Order: sequence, then structure tokens, then C-alpha cells
Amino acid sequence: TPKAAPPAEPANMAQIEGSLAPVLAALEATRVDMVRQIKAREVSRIPLGAGAGLLFWIFTQFGKDPSGIFDLFLFVGAGGFGGHIWASYKLGERYRRLYKERVLPQLAAQFGALSYRPAVMPDMGVLQEQYIFRDYDRVVAEDELFGTYRGLSLSIVDLRLTKEAGE
Repeated sequence: TPKAAPPAEPANMAQIEGSLAPVLAALEATRVDMVRQIKAREVSRIPLGAGAGLLFWIFTQFGKDPSGIFDLFLFVGAGGFGGHIWASYKLGERYRRLYKERVLPQLAAQFGALSYRPAVMPDMGVLQEQYIFRDYDRVVAEDELFGTYRGLSLSIVDLRLTKEAGE
């Protein structure tokens, strides 16, 4: 039997690094700026979150089973952590999106006529009819690599299928 041709190799690492260097440098500058913005936001948002935890603990003192001192530290700590999430989430998501939009298309292109894009939702009805997936309640399609590889049209979609427990 004839041997299949080996898969196409990406460009060597030096070429990949060279082509990505300007993009990665710009992303690093963006990351450093975002970290600065997050730290500036944390100055007010962590104390606000901790204060909300303290107020919640005080509110529990008027009930039938008042919270103890351990709960005080737990509520204040959880509130402070919530303040950190509040300060960083949107900027972190923006950086993640920038990385995907700027780096992933270039990486995919190293393997041929491939690229990256936010996912185009596949026809889930057809996939269910063919019993490709088990039952699910919710589907999220986030990322997609698409194009042509060795003459074959290709679409690889990152899907998250979830099913509520107990159903």
C-alpha cells in the first residue's frame, strides 16, 4: 500500500517568531497598559467589595442566627475578591479577544490556507440527527479555524454543549 504524504509542516519556529514579533510586542504593550488600568480600578473597587461584604455581615447580625467572626472574614474577603473581578473582567476579556484576533489567524496561516474567526454556529439539527452529540440544553460556539488544508475544506469549531443536571 502506498504511504500517505506526511502532513504539511508549519514554517520553522524562527519564521513564526519573526512574523509574530511585531504583533506580540503590540499585545504586550496593551497588556501592560491593561494591568495598569486594572490596578487603578482595584484601588476603589476592592474596598467597595469588601465594604459590601462587611455590610452583609452586619445585616446578618439582626437575624435569628447571627454570623460569627469567621463569617466576617469570609464575607469581607469574598467581597474584596468580587471587587477584583469587577476591576479586571472586562479588560481581561478585551485582551483575550485581541489576542485571538491578532495572533490566531497568523498561527493558523502557518499551516496553509487556514485562518481564525469567531465561530459560525454549525447546523446543530443535522449534527443531532446524525447522533454526533448527546443531548444538550445549551450550545456556545466561540472559536473557529477554517480554510483549506491539503485540498480539503476544513472548519474546526470550539463548541461547549451543556445539559442541566437532573433532566
